[in-house]
Amino acid sequence: MKKFDNLNIDAKMVYLLLLTELVIDKTSQSEGYEIALESLNKAWDWIKYKNIDAYSLYLGQVFFCV
Repeated sequence: MKKFDNLNIDAKMVYLLLLTELVIDKTSQSEGYEIALESLNKAWDWIKYKNIDAYSLYLGQVFFCV
């Protein structure tokens, strides 16, 4: 855990997103799978472009659920 704490925010995000990629398919039958997948893709976009704010992500999920 000490090594993880020493990583910068981008490295922590990449690590956690890679772990998520490993298990996301196991939830493919769940009701929220599409939302989880879309959120995962937005998180990768944030890593690349840093152009997604929390409010936009929230609004996107609200409209996606309706």
